[in-house]
Amino acid sequence: MAIAKDNLGSAAKIEFERTHFSSLLLANPNYFGTIKGSKLKAVKAFSGNTTYEKLMCVGFHPQLSQLEAVVHVLKNAGYSESLCSGGSPEYVRFYTSADGGATWHDEGLAKFHAYNVAGPRPLEYAVSLGINPKRTFCIKENILKVRAILSWNVSPTPNNPNFIPVWGNVVNVDVLVDPRRFWPWQDFVLEAELKLPKSLEKLAIINEPLEVSSLVETPLAELHATYTKEKVPGHRYMYPVLSAMSAVPATNPAMMSLDAGVIASIADLKIDIGKLIEAIAKTDGNTDYEELTCVGYDPNNDALVGVIKVKKSSGYSGNMCSTGSREYVAFWVDWGDGAGWTYEGTSSVRVHDVGSMPAGGLQFAVFEALGSVKRRKACWTGPVTAKVRAIMSWQTPPSTSDPNWVPTWGNREETVIQLNPGALAEDYRPMLESVSGVPICSIDQSTGMTNAVYNQPFGGTLTITGMIPTSPDISTADASKLRYRVQVRKLSPLGSWQTVDNDFWISVIERIGIALPVQYSILQQVDGSGYFTYREDMNVGGAGWRLVQNRVLAQWITADPMVGMYEIKVDAKDPVTNIFYSAQTIACAGGGTRTNVKVWLDEKQPTVALAVTGFQRGGGPVQPSAVCDTFLVGDVIHGTYGVADEHAGAFSLTVQPAAMANGALPSPSGKTYPILPNLGENGTWTLDTAAMDPCGYVIRLYAHDRTIVSGGGSWDRETFVGFCLKRG
Repeated sequence: MAIAKDNLGSAAKIEFERTHFSSLLLANPNYFGTIKGSKLKAVKAFSGNTTYEKLMCVGFHPQLSQLEAVVHVLKNAGYSESLCSGGSPEYVRFYTSADGGATWHDEGLAKFHAYNVAGPRPLEYAVSLGINPKRTFCIKENILKVRAILSWNVSPTPNNPNFIPVWGNVVNVDVLVDPRRFWPWQDFVLEAELKLPKSLEKLAIINEPLEVSSLVETPLAELHATYTKEKVPGHRYMYPVLSAMSAVPATNPAMMSLDAGVIASIADLKIDIGKLIEAIAKTDGNTDYEELTCVGYDPNNDALVGVIKVKKSSGYSGNMCSTGSREYVAFWVDWGDGAGWTYEGTSSVRVHDVGSMPAGGLQFAVFEALGSVKRRKACWTGPVTAKVRAIMSWQTPPSTSDPNWVPTWGNREETVIQLNPGALAEDYRPMLESVSGVPICSIDQSTGMTNAVYNQPFGGTLTITGMIPTSPDISTADASKLRYRVQVRKLSPLGSWQTVDNDFWISVIERIGIALPVQYSILQQVDGSGYFTYREDMNVGGAGWRLVQNRVLAQWITADPMVGMYEIKVDAKDPVTNIFYSAQTIACAGGGTRTNVKVWLDEKQPTVALAVTGFQRGGGPVQPSAVCDTFLVGDVIHGTYGVADEHAGAFSLTVQPAAMANGALPSPSGKTYPILPNLGENGTWTLDTAAMDPCGYVIRLYAHDRTIVSGGGSWDRETFVGFCLKRG
């Protein structure tokens, strides 16, 4: 066990496998035995360790089409670096399955950073990821399985739903996707299983899509008939009606007319209102139907997230073709400033009855912008933590004035969150946050590459993110909204500043009042001066808010021959006052600062070469050979390989078809940087065919570099050589 200290000096015992995790994997990617079928011998086999972090809940907001995951950070140390350094990444990769888990689709990766820092534990973080699942007609429930994989310090490999994390865990849940609203005519006929007369089957296709009308409330008589059969208690399905009636004085004429109609329906159904009101009065914080299970803070979007487990198949005011009902969550925060609980907003999600409830229930999520920029502080002043209280209530919005309000149907959860370090000026000066997912303080300004062991350059389309801490209210007309500009220049030889002016799409989440949040896209285009309109409004105390997901400022399209060191900057202007705002400077580790950021561009793929040069038979000498020769089972084939790149990452040698090779691999089967030199290498390989079946084979050389291409992936290349194998 190694002894490590957090940034306040308290001693903590950290395992050797934790403190040396990255270097152990670089030396042997299968050190922990997590790569099934690997020829590399495991040194210490263990996985799924949740001592330091644990993925607790996964949910889905069907109206936003957004996945949420809540992760508990459990200790004060063991996260590589302090608050004034980069901390260490906690990755969550999401998969979805529409066929019960038989096949999985990689939806993408999200992450946050955890730090060595004193304070209360656990800290509850959240990550968010928008997806675009296939939607069906409302008469068919569309339940997806979701798998989320948490992995500390190492990103779960893409398209590998069976990835085994060493530090982290895997959670599987079921979620419900909202129905599709717009339908091409022929798709609608197929989905609704309509049988057209033969005379209509060959009519001209209608180009305009059909739009399914807005959802309508299920009539009370229909709910009564259905729920009586399904044994849903009356004080559950009548609760929305009775609570609405009691919320408005009887002297209100509009309410009196509504009451008259409702009361007439109740009378026709012979429902005893008195008994139902009495039952509701005795119901206090009931979680038989739904339960708020997790609350977390999403630092990437400065938002609070809640995960709700819906437990029963009915009791939610209607099926997928109806309005169903809403689960509300009100968020309160105690910032520790003596003001007590501060109301920060109420968000909601729509839920419905389903025909068949999965064993573990359905997991929903809510998402609420926090607007906490003004509360952030410089890292050397210590962590900014706060208590969060979330109150969930079915169909009735929680109180906005009473943090101790108790719901009839629902519950409350409390947790502790921590804001990211870094004090920001509360004016219109913009700030850069990240490039292709890498925080700007984690980019070495002497190299333009990530400052981790596996230092990486950038390439492809660079996603540049940032924010303007204070912006005009969401109701401000577009002509008066703030403008911002992103510019780049090459540093060697020094070039002039060029404006990033290509169009790109952003995804925004917006909530007005207590309406359901909505998600939609906006095409960002520069004006005549090269400025984009700033779309975000985090003035959450007003009538609503709009969040630009992941705070994308620009998509900078780079390509060969754009190689070498470049600099990125951002500025803003107020179109009303014509005041210009340069970017603000943020503090980084070790006293460093960033205003602009320098990045190294690598736009070139690796070059690869592969050849068969000879073979050995029966332990004899090496005899010359060439590509596409025929060998005998038991021969040892010899060859050469070459991998070259400015920033080599890794290469692998494999045999295809693998099933016929019975596990045989060339030696070496691969290398990873820094064992693989930075510029690559030329070498020799051998393949023992003793265990292989007679067949036609190819040996595949696959190589990739370390470049972060378009926010994920790398530049790669492959080549093959073939041969045949027969019995002697």
